[in-house]
Amino acid sequence: EAGIRCHLPLWNMNREESLNTMLDEGFEIIYSCVKAPFFNGDWINRRLDRHALKEMKAMIDKGLTQEQIDAGTKPLDLCGERGE
Repeated sequence: EAGIRCHLPLWNMNREESLNTMLDEGFEIIYSCVKAPFFNGDWINRRLDRHALKEMKAMIDKGLTQEQIDAGTKPLDLCGERGE
């Protein structure tokens, strides 16, 4: 044992709640890098706002295509936990 403890304050927190809290507190969140199949280049330099959050939730609600599932694509994580 290395004697190191891990502190993960965001682990298992509700993603939507976390983003809404940041928006409520005035954080300015700008996408600098995005990943297909969920996003295209139009998202780069875009601000996260309520409309963008609504769009991302719609992507999640739509779900993955069978082709995406077969290719091993994981569902969209609102906070980018999967490298989105």
